[in-house]
Amino acid sequence: MIDNITELDAKGEPIDDLSEHELDQHIKDCVKLIQKAIDEGDRPAAVRWQEAMYEAIALRTPAHKARLEADIMERIKNPDNCYFVETGNLARFQRTGLTA
Repeated sequence: MIDNITELDAKGEPIDDLSEHELDQHIKDCVKLIQKAIDEGDRPAAVRWQEAMYEAIALRTPAHKARLEADIMERIKNPDNCYFVETGNLARFQRTGLTA
């Protein structure tokens, strides 16, 4: 995980020679750092990490985006692996007093 903005390149952008997996992990790390900054009440840091996240997302190639979209579509087709179905089921179980 990149722990601070100084580990980005001189323009404040993520290093652009990352693999797809590394780029996706960097984006996830940015999300965690946004939340950490928010929790600490550091809005400027949260905004900087958000900008870094958007810049990293923009580095995804069309092929990378297509693979991510295909993965999402596959998850939608299989409701057993769908976040929204799982979350809905958990909420239903909690409402009815059942356990998951």
